[in-house]
Amino acid sequence: MAKEYLIAYYGGDTDTVSKYLLVDADMPNRDEIEDYYGEYSVSVEILSSEKADEDELYDVKGKFEEEYGDEVDVSKIQEAYLVEYSVTIEGEKDDYEEDTEIIFVKYNGKWKVF
Repeated sequence: MAKEYLIAYYGGDTDTVSKYLLVDADMPNRDEIEDYYGEYSVSVEILSSEKADEDELYDVKGKFEEEYGDEVDVSKIQEAYLVEYSVTIEGEKDDYEEDTEIIFVKYNGKWKVF
């Protein structure tokens, strides 16, 4: 199930995944976010997590091939998980919420974020 996957990937629980996603959402844009929202806080909630079925895995392989071209061998993609999550920014000037998806791929025996 999804929790087993998350534990396998992170060696922790869903709180660890939320912390990863929180850093991913917050860190690259910190100055821009602060300029727009003033003092702010960011929270992340995992909405769902599911193992990709055969059709979804085919689509993931296509996206992976499109992104990386000949640099990777898509036949080495063994499985994938689709994780939907919500990012909320609560700022002194404004608030923002977005639901988005991230794909975790088991490539050549190792989990990677895509």
